[in-house]
Formats: sequence, C-alpha cells, structure tokens
Amino acid sequence: MPTAQAIAAPTPEDLQGQRWIADHQHLNPAARSRLLHACELAGFQPNIVLDVSGPQAALACVEAGLGFTFIQQSLAARVPETVSLVMLPWLPLDITLYAVWRKEDTRPLIGEFLNALDMSH
Repeated sequence: MPTAQAIAAPTPEDLQGQRWIADHQHLNPAARSRLLHACELAGFQPNIVLDVSGPQAALACVEAGLGFTFIQQSLAARVPETVSLVMLPWLPLDITLYAVWRKEDTRPLIGEFLNALDMSH
C-alpha cells in the first residue's frame, strides 16, 4: 500500500473500501479466481479499479498512490521506499509448486536444485 495510506495491521474491514490494483484477468484467470475467493473467505472483496501486466507494474501504480495490491513474498525486497509492505496472516492464500525431473538425471546441478527445494532425490 502507498506509505501515505498505510494501515499498520489491517483487518478485512479496513481493506473493503480501498482501491485495488491486480493483474489482468486474462493473464492468469485461475490465480485471480483464487485471490478473489481467498479475500471473500477472509471477509472482504477487493475493489479492483486498475488491471496491469505483472507485479512490477502493480508496484509502480501503488508507488504512484493509485491503490493497494497483493504481491508474492519473494518480491518483498523490491518494494520501493514509498510503498509499505504489510503481511496479512489472516488471508488464506497459498500456492503449491511442483518440481518435475528425470530420476536418472544425476547432474550435480539437479541435486543442488533439489536440495534447495528441500526435497529428497
């Protein structure tokens, strides 16, 4: 959220009336649907007023004061100083990632990658 509009520990009620920025529906319809469903389960519906192409564009819009957005935690280090990042532990939004590889592939890089994922191989 823009630092000027930051809410330290927002509740669903605090977020209900805010302007939201999201990825275009057509970029990943399933992800958008999961996001909206998670928000509904948490008790609010984001008022999406601006559709953008990707999280960097969304952050630029937030930096300009155009609204709030959701980003994945891995982008936290890229948040500009004029944007406040607030965790929402009450928002039930997780994704599952799968790794697929050939078991017979014994290259060291594959082993390092699997170790980084904390998987046995």
